[in-house]
Amino acid sequence: MNDWLTLSLLGAVALVCVVLVMRAGSRSAWSDEVVAYAVTFPRGVTPAQVSAFLTGAAGIVARRWQRPFVIRAVGWEVTATADGIIHHLLMRKIHAATVLSALRAAIPGARVALDERYRPPEVQQAAQLGQSGARRVLADGSAERVRGAVVEPPTARGW
Repeated sequence: MNDWLTLSLLGAVALVCVVLVMRAGSRSAWSDEVVAYAVTFPRGVTPAQVSAFLTGAAGIVARRWQRPFVIRAVGWEVTATADGIIHHLLMRKIHAATVLSALRAAIPGARVALDERYRPPEVQQAAQLGQSGARRVLADGSAERVRGAVVEPPTARGW
């Protein structure tokens, strides 16, 4: 009985270690293969359009059996400088077609260009949007907050 318990515990620990190593490799691949796209929004972007884009960007989710082992992420970076506000969309190159299609479908007038000179800025303030479950990408009634987080400049939000 005691040997079985010890063996089961060692097996569980080994399984957790394998999953953590695979996730670390996936995170490293994301960091190494990230590409940045500069995004310019047209005037009059609505909260519903931003929510539709974020819902479409959730289409890069991994297959159910892969989810514990891989990291699929899209970064949205808003940089405010004296020259203006710059939006960058960050993702792995293999996900670019899916994410950019979602952006163009949801916000037709958005201009998107690969930014080869992109370098991560020094972070002054940060916020995070995340998917909390597979059924509801964005909670009902949160479109205004999402639009505020993505489109409006940090000074307009009182940061």
